[in-house]
Amino acid sequence: MCAIAACAAAILTLSPVGAQSYQCTQAQMDRLEGLLKGDAAARAAFAPLEREATAALSAAPRPVAAIRSEGLLDADPLKIATEKALGDMGKVFALSLMWRLERKPETLGKASDYLLAWAGVNRGRGDPIDDTNLEPAFRAYDLLREALGPADRAKIEAWFSQVADAEIEAFAAHPDRTTSFNNWNSHRLKIVGLAAFATGDGKYLDFVLREFPRQLSRDFLPDGSSFDFHERDALHYHLYSVLPLLSLCEAAAQNGRPLYPTSVEGRSIAKAVGFAMPYIEGRERHAEFLGSKVEFDRKRAEAGQKAFAAGAAFDPKEALPMLEAFYYFDPEVLPLIQKLRGNESPYPSWAVLLESVERARP
Repeated sequence: MCAIAACAAAILTLSPVGAQSYQCTQAQMDRLEGLLKGDAAARAAFAPLEREATAALSAAPRPVAAIRSEGLLDADPLKIATEKALGDMGKVFALSLMWRLERKPETLGKASDYLLAWAGVNRGRGDPIDDTNLEPAFRAYDLLREALGPADRAKIEAWFSQVADAEIEAFAAHPDRTTSFNNWNSHRLKIVGLAAFATGDGKYLDFVLREFPRQLSRDFLPDGSSFDFHERDALHYHLYSVLPLLSLCEAAAQNGRPLYPTSVEGRSIAKAVGFAMPYIEGRERHAEFLGSKVEFDRKRAEAGQKAFAAGAAFDPKEALPMLEAFYYFDPEVLPLIQKLRGNESPYPSWAVLLESVERARP
């Protein structure tokens, strides 16, 4: 049996999924509440989420029928409208987390309003670069699910299922395209995986457990570099392919499903993170996009999007989302996060605070 098949077979022996918690267990929420009561550093880190939730109480949802971001320039009206609408994602997550902490009816009502508004309007088109923006909605639902009625749960889960089904159908329609194994597929696996845990539908988990080891094998090299890095000549896209897989692995770990630290033929997420470390730490430098083979990268540069200009220096701060996700698995990255954020707090961001809580698994 080949290494990929053996790895997939081992993972697939896990028990059926069922709708499960992957954002915070009750024990973890209790730990967060205790930190917020007794730790000034934790309160400071959490403050931005609290402010966003408070502001969201007086705002109205702005769902869009289709998320349109992938392949569009920043000045495109469709992308501008999408970015405005996606402001709802941070709001609904913040509201949901505040509800779990405070149990205020008005917070629950507003959070459910956001989710139901999006569930009633938005439809996935099988584009993972667009759909990846929905991650906060999945996480918000995980926090709210216990308090929602059957009809509301059914409506929201039907939305998640439609998005996941469209992703799987798009994957099946074009199995030989690079989008079946580059950063697109990392985002696809994340979204389908979150749908698995949100809905309890085993077909989504089966897809993820089958394709996850194949993604490691096809997107990454034994030295930790990625197809994306070599195709785009950019750490930006390497990080963009690693981050969603870390999000997926964390959700799986919260359910006792150890996707991390899976290794296939010497390829692993840990090695992919390690490949980027010399550049993040400043020991090495990289001029981004100089050798990109993708025409859209040139179009963005020509449109004045400075981050995509050929030769632009990689900014280590761009790695913060990936590092904060990796902290769940390896707390030794904390000093680097603190350095990049210029914050020596044990919780230099709310993301680190939540990861700290979730790492303390009962």
